[in-house]
Amino acid sequence: MKINKPIKILVLCLISLFLIALFLEAISFIFVKSYNFIKKRDYSPDNKIEYVNWWDFSPVFGIRPKPNLPFIYDGTGLFLGTDNYGFVHNGDAARKLLPKPTNTYRIFVLGGSTVAGRGVSYNKDTIPAQMEKMLKENPDYNFNIEVINAGVRGWLSFGELCYLAKELLYFYPDLIVVLDGINDFYYLHFGGNNLPNLSNEQISIMRIWNNQGIPAFRYHLKAAIFSICPSFTSFCKKIYNQVRGRSYFMLLINSLNKNLNFDNITASRYTGGLTDVPVVNPSSYNSYIQNLKNIIGICRVNNIGCIILFQPTLGSGRKQLLSAEEKRLLGQIDADMRVGNAAALLTEYYRIVTKEFQALKAAYQDDHIWIDDLSYVFDGIGANVYYDQVHYNAEGSRILAKRINSIIESNFLKKNKDEQRLIQFN
Repeated sequence: MKINKPIKILVLCLISLFLIALFLEAISFIFVKSYNFIKKRDYSPDNKIEYVNWWDFSPVFGIRPKPNLPFIYDGTGLFLGTDNYGFVHNGDAARKLLPKPTNTYRIFVLGGSTVAGRGVSYNKDTIPAQMEKMLKENPDYNFNIEVINAGVRGWLSFGELCYLAKELLYFYPDLIVVLDGINDFYYLHFGGNNLPNLSNEQISIMRIWNNQGIPAFRYHLKAAIFSICPSFTSFCKKIYNQVRGRSYFMLLINSLNKNLNFDNITASRYTGGLTDVPVVNPSSYNSYIQNLKNIIGICRVNNIGCIILFQPTLGSGRKQLLSAEEKRLLGQIDADMRVGNAAALLTEYYRIVTKEFQALKAAYQDDHIWIDDLSYVFDGIGANVYYDQVHYNAEGSRILAKRINSIIESNFLKKNKDEQRLIQFN
């Protein structure tokens, strides 16, 4: 049987591509093995199992903590215990949230790892746990107060927005507290697609939602292809993931790209010299502010109180009285963030967002919405309040809990009591 010339050319091209890929793979294998180019993370077998075991994948939320999770250590940080619903509990893992008890004022605290409790050693020392303890000790209220920790390690404000809209409303919150800001800066400022705890679909939607342009076409194109031939698309994606996970060539390219992006492009593009004013990627704060507006909108529509708070960070330059440990942490911030002059970059980001918060407050604050910049909250405190440059120790969490409670009591709880129109909460 005579083979058509176009088919013969196609077969030869495919064979050539296969041989080129095989050659590149062999060269990459030799390079990686000879020069020990790729360094694996050093986890013991037990810790490695614990590390991959703390989360579940959700097509809506991406990665989120498993329910009924005991305290574990993954080699880099603590994962505090979760309750039946996947919330980091306040020391009462068996607490039942549904149905909601009558005469209960329920507060959810949204945020990233700082809310979830990275930096403290016990569930009772997280910001929400200390908030609840302080509020329950106040004899002025004739109703029960619950503070629920809805923080998830690594989440951006868009994940928190989805969490509120998709799930938290079913728990009948009376007040939503949002304490965040640093994750949006860190991950969106440096660009890339590797956003923690978000699914690929969520990342695409986030970019469309925040008017980030071109990805909208790619998102709709991928959706169209998948809808036409879902089985074939899923098969191709599975093969691609298998190859990507085992290919030394892909491993080498990803490692080179990661090092290039963080160490060279980022440093030269965003930070400049030591005397220059760093340039902050606008997507980091534009996306953050837009997500906060959407959270405010959801709370207004559902008649839920809302407190929006901008979190403090050691590298922002707001804390002037540094302990010896905090000075040490600040000294290594460039290495930890993998960018030159990181403190100046953070300070510039905080300067911009502080102005954005002033505008947000002028536009949205009313009887049901409170907006505040807490980046100053540790000013004048000489004690060590940081676990690292971003996360707080038990004392730092206590100070934040006390400040947040003062906002809640002055603008939500006591206001209801003083006006003698206290609602019997359902």
